[in-house]
Amino acid sequence: MSFDGIAQDIQRKKGSSKKIISCIHELLNYPDIDLEINSVFTSETVDYLSESIKFLVDLCVPNIHFALSVLYPWDRNSLHKLEKQMIQLRKILLSNYKSNGNIPVIN
Repeated sequence: MSFDGIAQDIQRKKGSSKKIISCIHELLNYPDIDLEINSVFTSETVDYLSESIKFLVDLCVPNIHFALSVLYPWDRNSLHKLEKQMIQLRKILLSNYKSNGNIPVIN
């Protein structure tokens, strides 16, 4: 499933995140469904990367994949923001691993 987390309403149709979050909750109730969420971040939405992944981790999504869009250039400032987000994401995932032995990000 494609879901850009906190940035969903920025990159896609406003209000679309509520519908997708509802679907995620419903799908998580079906153990036979191997749910995987894919999130794509741009230079404009990179500020939401770690918060978006944390949101998915907190929802107990078992498989999370994220990618960086290459449709538009990443300037030096955006790359610096990405670096900060990756440091924050590492902290989030390490904390999750210490809590339950799991790192749901698969890339």
